[in-house]
Amino acid sequence: MNAKQIACLVLLLGIVVLVQMGKSFLVKAQALDVAAAEAGKGMEGLKTQLAAEEVVFNDLQRQSDELIGFVEKWEPYFAVLDDQQAAETGISMKVREAEMLNLSQRYQQIPHKINNQSNDSLPILMRATLVLMIAMPSCLIGLVRWKKSNQR
Repeated sequence: MNAKQIACLVLLLGIVVLVQMGKSFLVKAQALDVAAAEAGKGMEGLKTQLAAEEVVFNDLQRQSDELIGFVEKWEPYFAVLDDQQAAETGISMKVREAEMLNLSQRYQQIPHKINNQSNDSLPILMRATLVLMIAMPSCLIGLVRWKKSNQR
C-alpha cells in the first residue's frame, strides 16, 4: 500500500469513529431528554401535592392559632401548677380572693383531646365544677331585710 491509500484508510477510519461518537452522544442526549421529561412530570405532580399540603397546613394553622394564643396567655400559670393538688389549691384561693362562698366543688383530670385526637402540648386538663354563692355586701343585706319588713 502506498501513502495515499494509507492516508485514505486513516481518514475513513477517523470518519467512522466520529460518526460512532456522534451516534453515542445522540443516544445519550435522547436518554437525558426522556429523563428530563419524566422529571418534569414528577415535578408537576409534586407541585400539585405541595399546593394541597400548603392548603392543609394553612387550615391547621388557622385552627390552632386560637389554641396557641390561649396556651401562650396561660403558660405562666401552667408552669406554676405541677400537680392536681396545686391546681385545686390555686382555684380555691382565687374563689376566696373574690369573696365567693364555695357551696360544692369537684375536680377531675381529663385527657385533652381536639377532634378526638390527643394533644401533646397539654396532655391533661383539670376540670373544676364549682357551685358558688356570691357574698352580698352588708349594706345590700340590710336593704333586702328592710324591704321585706316594709312589705309585711
